[in-house]
Amino acid sequence: EIGEQTGDSSTLGRCYNNLGIVYKNLGQTDKASDYTFKALKIFAALGDSANLASCYNNIGVLLYTDKLYESSIEYNEKALKIHLSKGIKNGIIISKINIAECKTLLGKPKEGLAMFQEILPLAMEGNDKWKIRDIYLGMYQSYEKLNDINNAFKYHKLYVELKDAVFDSDINEQQQEAEN
Repeated sequence: EIGEQTGDSSTLGRCYNNLGIVYKNLGQTDKASDYTFKALKIFAALGDSANLASCYNNIGVLLYTDKLYESSIEYNEKALKIHLSKGIKNGIIISKINIAECKTLLGKPKEGLAMFQEILPLAMEGNDKWKIRDIYLGMYQSYEKLNDINNAFKYHKLYVELKDAVFDSDINEQQQEAEN
C-alpha cells in the first residue's frame, strides 16, 4: 500500500517481489509468479539491475519448483550475468547453486559438479554455512548420479554435519532471543 500511495515504484517493486516469495513458500506458485513478474516489470522500467537480478533468481526458483529446469537455468543465467557485472558475490553463489542443481537434474551431473566445485571456495570465503550446506548437498547428488559412491558419501556426510550445525545454531539464537 505504501508504495502504491506514495508512487514509490522501487518500494512497490520490492513489496511485489517479497509477496512473490511469500506465495512461493505457501505453495501458491501462480500468485508467486504474478507478483514476481509485476516486480520484474517495475525494476526493468527503473533500470534497477540488482533488484531485477533478484526477480530473475526468484522466477528461476519458481520454474525449478515446477520442474522446468531449462527455463530455470535461463532466468538464473540472466541473474548471474548481472551479479557478475556488479561483483555481487552472494548473488553469484545463489545463481550458480541454482544452475548447478538444474544441470544435475537434467542429467548433466559433471557440469553441475564443476559449478559446485567452482563456487565452494567463494561460499567458504564468506563463511556462509547455509550456502556451503546447499553446495555440499548438490555435490553429493552430482557424485551420486556419477556413481562415485566414495565422494557421494563424503559430501553427504559433510552436508548432514553442516545441516545439523546450522539447525542447532538457529535453535540457540532463537532461545537467546526469547530470553532477552
